[in-house]
Amino acid sequence: MVIYLILFFIGVGFLVLTALVGSVFDGGDGHGDGSLDIAGGLEGPHLPSPFSPRTMAGAATGFGAGGGLALLNGVEGSISIFFAVLGSILVGGTSYGFLVWLVNQQRSSHVLREDLVGKSGTVVTDISPSGLGEVVVLVGGQTSTYLARSTQGGALVRGSQVRIKGLAGEALLVEPVSEAG
Repeated sequence: MVIYLILFFIGVGFLVLTALVGSVFDGGDGHGDGSLDIAGGLEGPHLPSPFSPRTMAGAATGFGAGGGLALLNGVEGSISIFFAVLGSILVGGTSYGFLVWLVNQQRSSHVLREDLVGKSGTVVTDISPSGLGEVVVLVGGQTSTYLARSTQGGALVRGSQVRIKGLAGEALLVEPVSEAG
């Protein structure tokens, strides 16, 4: 019973500690964010490691809780290990699933500037013939504002519909939709 309680409190304590100081415990897998590049570094998704400290702390908590509850309910000592392992799998798996969900929520809101090429937008700050203005672009259900420059060097007024043709430093290169064909 004592080992189950120790593992339970170590797991809970570590989960609370990581919630308070987060990035100190990065998972030790080289990304600094508890993630594992499952695509071998080929621009693949970065998911949390199933062996990250947070997942393992969840598994330790489940192991202690499952075994401790089994013993408290009169289950024989050697059989309580089954319930400890089951608790470990359930709580550790739930912890891992929650971490993956959090990572996917963050990833879904990130738009790469290169992905904007070919998209349409609206001028929100006039673009002078030789200067910069701003366009707003709707991508993935969210709007973002970017610096923009005309590809033809002509002026584009607020409200003009434009197509993004490329990138020039921090600015998007845009042309009026009527000329974009």
